[in-house]
Amino acid sequence: MLTGLDAGDSIVIAKSFSHMLNLANLAEEVQIAYRRRIKLLKMGDFADENSAITESDIEETFKRLVTELKKSPQEVFDALKKQIEVT
Repeated sequence: MLTGLDAGDSIVIAKSFSHMLNLANLAEEVQIAYRRRIKLLKMGDFADENSAITESDIEETFKRLVTELKKSPQEVFDALKKQIEVT
Protein backbone atom coordinates (compact mmCIF):
# COMPACT_ATOMS: atom_id res chain seq x y z
CA MET A 1 0.00 0.00 0.00
CA LEU A 2 2.71 2.49 0.94
CA THR A 3 5.00 1.39 -1.88
CA GLY A 4 2.48 2.63 -4.45
CA LEU A 5 2.50 6.23 -3.17
CA ASP A 6 4.25 8.98 -5.05
CA ALA A 7 7.00 11.01 -3.38
CA GLY A 8 4.72 13.88 -2.34
CA ASP A 9 2.19 11.62 -0.63
CA SER A 10 4.98 9.68 1.08
CA ILE A 11 6.34 12.91 2.55
CA VAL A 12 2.90 13.94 3.82
CA ILE A 13 2.39 10.54 5.49
CA ALA A 14 5.89 10.58 7.01
CA LYS A 15 5.33 14.09 8.40
CA SER A 16 1.94 13.05 9.79
CA PHE A 17 3.45 10.09 11.63
CA SER A 18 6.25 12.30 12.89
CA HIS A 19 3.76 14.82 14.30
CA MET A 20 1.67 12.04 15.84
CA LEU A 21 4.70 10.54 17.59
CA ASN A 22 5.84 13.98 18.79
CA LEU A 23 2.39 14.61 20.28
CA ALA A 24 2.41 11.19 21.96
CA ASN A 25 5.83 11.94 23.48
CA LEU A 26 4.64 15.34 24.65
CA ALA A 27 1.55 13.81 26.26
CA GLU A 28 3.74 11.29 28.07
CA GLU A 29 6.07 14.04 29.33
CA VAL A 30 3.11 16.09 30.58
CA GLN A 31 1.69 13.06 32.39
CA ILE A 32 5.06 12.31 34.04
CA ALA A 33 5.44 15.95 35.11
CA TYR A 34 1.88 15.94 36.48
CA ARG A 35 2.57 12.79 38.50
CA ARG A 36 5.79 14.30 39.90
CA ARG A 37 3.94 17.48 40.84
CA ILE A 38 1.17 15.54 42.58
CA LYS A 39 3.75 13.44 44.42
CA LEU A 40 5.58 16.56 45.62
CA LEU A 41 2.37 18.26 46.73
CA LYS A 42 0.97 15.29 48.62
CA MET A 43 0.27 16.07 52.22
CA GLY A 44 -1.33 12.76 53.14
CA ASP A 45 -4.92 13.91 52.88
CA PHE A 46 -7.78 12.08 51.23
CA ALA A 47 -8.24 15.01 48.85
CA ASP A 48 -4.77 14.31 47.49
CA GLU A 49 -5.87 10.84 46.45
CA ASN A 50 -8.76 12.40 44.54
CA SER A 51 -6.42 14.33 42.26
CA ALA A 52 -3.93 11.53 41.71
CA ILE A 53 -3.83 9.58 38.49
CA THR A 54 -5.03 6.08 39.17
CA GLU A 55 -3.39 3.01 37.74
CA SER A 56 -4.17 0.63 40.59
CA ASP A 57 -7.10 -1.41 41.76
CA ILE A 58 -9.13 -0.76 44.90
CA GLU A 59 -7.08 -3.18 47.01
CA GLU A 60 -3.81 -1.42 46.14
CA THR A 61 -5.41 1.93 46.88
CA PHE A 62 -6.56 0.81 50.34
CA LYS A 63 -3.10 -0.62 51.11
CA ARG A 64 -1.50 2.65 50.03
CA LEU A 65 -3.86 4.74 52.15
CA VAL A 66 -3.09 2.63 55.22
CA THR A 67 0.66 2.10 54.75
CA GLU A 68 1.97 5.19 52.96
CA LEU A 69 -0.52 7.83 54.05
CA LYS A 70 -0.96 6.35 57.56
CA LYS A 71 -4.76 6.34 57.44
CA SER A 72 -6.57 3.86 59.65
CA PRO A 73 -9.09 1.50 58.06
CA GLN A 74 -11.78 3.34 60.03
CA GLU A 75 -10.69 6.71 58.55
CA VAL A 76 -10.88 5.21 55.05
CA PHE A 77 -14.33 3.81 55.78
CA ASP A 78 -15.56 7.12 57.23
CA ALA A 79 -14.25 9.08 54.21
CA LEU A 80 -15.98 6.71 51.79
CA LYS A 81 -19.17 6.83 53.84
CA LYS A 82 -19.07 10.64 53.81
CA GLN A 83 -18.68 10.69 50.00
CA ILE A 84 -21.68 8.41 49.61
CA GLU A 85 -23.79 10.60 51.91
CA VAL A 86 -22.88 13.76 49.99
CA THR A 87 -23.60 12.25 46.59
